[in-house]
Amino acid sequence: MITIANTFDSSPAGIFHLERFWGKVMAKKSGQIPQDSFTDKWITDTAMLDHLDSASNRYLLMSIEAARLLMNLNNGSLNVTAALYRLQTLTVFINHCRAN
Repeated sequence: MITIANTFDSSPAGIFHLERFWGKVMAKKSGQIPQDSFTDKWITDTAMLDHLDSASNRYLLMSIEAARLLMNLNNGSLNVTAALYRLQTLTVFINHCRAN
């Protein structure tokens, strides 16, 4: 069973809902949950994406979350290339969400 973070859990950058959003994205991508899961949370997702849209928040997020991405998303590995690829994937996904 997959566990999705609570909306009120904040990331190391102090951004509420980011951990939940990221968990949903990764669970959907890996097929652990259906693509149409959590559609009732689109308002919260959009609000968080709007918050991350400012350049300063984007750079803050990237710098603070980078270390966590290296360890958590690579199963404890310090594979920078894989972590950057996953970060780029998230960026593409955020841009796609904002366009639709």
